Amino acid sequence: MLGLTPVARRPQVVGSTLHIGMGPLEVAALRATRRGALRLSLRWPGAQRGTIWIAAAGARDARPLAVRFEDAADLDVAP
Repeated sequence: MLGLTPVARRPQVVGSTLHIGMGPLEVAALRATRRGALRLSLRWPGAQRGTIWIAAAGARDARPLAVRFEDAADLDVAP
């Protein structure tokens, strides 16, 4: 499966190995914190383990973030 995501002016999730939809179902939110980090909220029933790819604002490349959680997780991601 290949997903194409246009470059955005805000941080965004561009892919995921948790579901064939690659992000829209399991990612509940991605928002900036006051300290410049990102807060990633994940929601997907059951025990989950995989990778989320996040692109910074205006970036053409994404960086992988390994995740492991059960049902839900709220993660702070360094900028």
